[in-house]
Amino acid sequence: MALKKLAPRQVVPEKMAPKQQLRIIGGEWRSRQIQFPNLAAVRPTPDRVRETLFNWLRAEIHGARCLEPFAGSGALSLEALSRGALFCQVLDLAPETLTALKANLETLGAAVERYRCEKAEARNWLRNYNGEPFDLIFLDPPFADNDTKSLLALAMTPALLAEEGQVYVETGTALESTQLPEHCVVLRQKRAGTVHYALVARS
Repeated sequence: MALKKLAPRQVVPEKMAPKQQLRIIGGEWRSRQIQFPNLAAVRPTPDRVRETLFNWLRAEIHGARCLEPFAGSGALSLEALSRGALFCQVLDLAPETLTALKANLETLGAAVERYRCEKAEARNWLRNYNGEPFDLIFLDPPFADNDTKSLLALAMTPALLAEEGQVYVETGTALESTQLPEHCVVLRQKRAGTVHYALVARS
């Protein structure tokens, strides 16, 4: 009796994670769309919040050195570069988000010397940084991370923040005085839906 030949086993490719999109609000890449992984931990800063933030920073953004320790989609760094920031250092722990961000930067035509994307745990990186201070730091941690005071204290050390630098912080609740480290003042603060956001500087 002849043996029946079995059809070769088909390998079904793993389903790719769906993508999300956002648009850049202003500057050189205004209205350009970017894609990023649809991951639960990625919560891009909404359009109207980014628009308000960069209106606040209109006088500071050109030529600024920026740091985004919890990058996710990288929306804030992309917006900053689009509007004339000199350099953006971007940190995240998820390889997928960093891969997508690098691809977006290449698609947009950003010069490679204007950015650096690094896989790193934010707090450890902030503690160990020993390079040139940043003019603007974008702090947009997961809302479950409610230790805003310690993050601000790290970000506002002279090693990280330039003398006239500012820190943007995005939280799920209004920023209270008890969450501020010493010698720190809130310059501006607003709310958009569930997002509370503020600009902070040394007093």
